[in-house]
Amino acid sequence: KAGNIAEFCRRWGRRYDYMIVLDADSLMSGTTMLHLVHQMQRYAGVGLIQTVPLPVGQRTLFGRFIQFASALYSPMLAAGQSFWQGDAANYWGHNAIIRTRAFMAHAGLPTLPGKPPLGGELLSHDFVEAALLKRGGWQVLLDTSATASAASPLPVAGNHSLEAMPSNLLDFAKRDRRWLQGNLQHLRLLTGGGFHPISRLHFLFGAFAYLSSLVWLGLLLCTSFMVGYQAIDNGAPPLLPHSLSLGLLSVTLGMLLAPKVLGLVLALWQAPRAFNGRLALIASTLLEMLFAALIAPLMMAWHSLFII
Repeated sequence: KAGNIAEFCRRWGRRYDYMIVLDADSLMSGTTMLHLVHQMQRYAGVGLIQTVPLPVGQRTLFGRFIQFASALYSPMLAAGQSFWQGDAANYWGHNAIIRTRAFMAHAGLPTLPGKPPLGGELLSHDFVEAALLKRGGWQVLLDTSATASAASPLPVAGNHSLEAMPSNLLDFAKRDRRWLQGNLQHLRLLTGGGFHPISRLHFLFGAFAYLSSLVWLGLLLCTSFMVGYQAIDNGAPPLLPHSLSLGLLSVTLGMLLAPKVLGLVLALWQAPRAFNGRLALIASTLLEMLFAALIAPLMMAWHSLFII
């Protein structure tokens, strides 16, 4: 895709003020496109506006769980991201509008020295293009208007930013394998000159979305060793104080569950009918939490295997 966009810019880029980038399996309504164009015309310093695409069209149980989670949690999470990122938001590679001359002037992709997997052409080009635009003095924004409304956390009529996604766990893991390699390449750009601090955070957070699986695996191995050691030697003092262990567990559970609970509370307050009523919403959220807990160890194992 990066090559196709580069060719378009070389051949025809000077003819157009803006370009809207879509994936082969993503959609955007005309209303949303017009809104993005109006925003670009209104704010001359903006180089890219990223929307928040929501998954649609899922028929499998796996896909329906992911689709439900995105519809419930994404509006709140996107609003929070938009707040703290400010004008140094990220680019996800599709469902975004780009100011063509800014992109042509500043977003040429470098080739990393060395061989793959961490060298060569950048696989996750979108993060880097956003960082290059910001380094060039252009604002990069996250627009959540196609994600939420006053009446519903789902897209309002005529205002949509949508995408397809893998409908089973194996295809989902294969996609993560590609993203993992690209995000780990970003670690080599952390010390690059001129990048905005928020852009560096995007690189770091993107990499640790996968490296955290190794941390989790290491924690499981260490705690298993500790339990085994104490079982063998009953008189041995605990390697970690009880209060510290309980504190770590509480913080971990809080970080995992707080976004889900807050998303549920927001939906119950704003638009329960969008999820077929309060009881259905609560039941679906509990099932989604169970589903997430079941697949998380599988994804941890796959991510760790991919890295190693």
